[in-house]
Amino acid sequence: MSDNGEQAFKQEDQMSNDKDVRTVEVTAKYLKALRKAVGRQIDPETAEVFWTYAQTLDPYGDDPNLPEECRQVGREYFARSPGGDVWIWFGDLPDATRNSLWEKHKTRLAFPAGLDFIPFALDYLERNFGPISSLSEVELGHAMMATYEAYLAEKNEARLPEDVYGDRDDGAKS
Repeated sequence: MSDNGEQAFKQEDQMSNDKDVRTVEVTAKYLKALRKAVGRQIDPETAEVFWTYAQTLDPYGDDPNLPEECRQVGREYFARSPGGDVWIWFGDLPDATRNSLWEKHKTRLAFPAGLDFIPFALDYLERNFGPISSLSEVELGHAMMATYEAYLAEKNEARLPEDVYGDRDDGAKS
């Protein structure tokens, strides 16, 4: 580095040490308002939805101090704009959006959604991949994703977003 470059770097470093560094604390109230604002932008006609098991009193998992007596797990439902980065809990959506999403996706969301998948999966896996016991863990993972895709196609439902599956062991995305 040249002398001028070093001097500018030292000067900038000194300036940052001299200033008060401001931090911003995101409060739960602000985060809730932000999520509700994002939720108002979700179009129920094009939104992606999924359910997962989560803390019913803390569906986002934000509260590290949730009291033991408040910890209960249940099915929680989320939506986002297509390809969006932020999943919004149904409880943070406007009533009209939430009701529309429920109506449109009730076969995938309402209990016992997914339970009819089990007999379908056992039959599909056997017919297309042979005995499950003969598959490695990685092969079984790939076979299960293919099976779920076939299940959704049979039900005429959209494919789940890629990030629901996460990375495969081989680094490929489904």
